[in-house]
Amino acid sequence: MDSKTSRYVMPKGRKIFTTFPDVLFLLEFSLGVALCVMLIISEAEVDAFALSVSVFCCVGTSAWFFIFFCGHNQKPFWPALDLAFHVFLTILYMIPSVIVTYLTIMGWWILSKFGFSGGMGVNVIAVMSVGATLLYFIHAIFSAIRWKRHPIISDTV
Repeated sequence: MDSKTSRYVMPKGRKIFTTFPDVLFLLEFSLGVALCVMLIISEAEVDAFALSVSVFCCVGTSAWFFIFFCGHNQKPFWPALDLAFHVFLTILYMIPSVIVTYLTIMGWWILSKFGFSGGMGVNVIAVMSVGATLLYFIHAIFSAIRWKRHPIISDTV
């Protein structure tokens, strides 16, 4: 085996708890589950779409975490696949995040015009959704850095 290809290995097992972009799995999963719970107990109108995206991203992140933990990510195409996965989830999470944030801002503006004070439920959902989007975006950036540093990619570029 060439020394260039043996020097880089995707993390597996307990190493995913110590490597930077992979430690974000735990935060992404925790925030996603909390967002699912908040969407279930809230009464906002965009719950169905946001909840389905949140559940899909939680299940996808869990599956991705277990693939990494079990060590099935050792083929040369995994850095690119990791990047594509996190870019896809970033875009997917961004759509309900923008919708919920827009509705939160418009709802507070309309309520303030009539002198009402609204609840904090939708506000928390908007903040958590933006936070989850930001976590997936950060993970995608560092996955892109890892993909770019991969020896097979850097030898061809």
